[in-house]
Amino acid sequence: MVVGIIMAFFLSHKRLWVRIAANGRVVVGGSASKNQPAFQGVFETLVDKLEKL
Repeated sequence: MVVGIIMAFFLSHKRLWVRIAANGRVVVGGSASKNQPAFQGVFETLVDKLEKL
């Protein structure tokens, strides 16, 4: 029970979405429950890497 409480209050929950349309267009989205500025930096790095592919 203690581990569950620690996870709920101290870990950030992050979600990423990737949608690929029939015409090949890729849409990427995401959200974070805590520390949004840090998540934004990681998200932008991920998008930059995907654009290079």
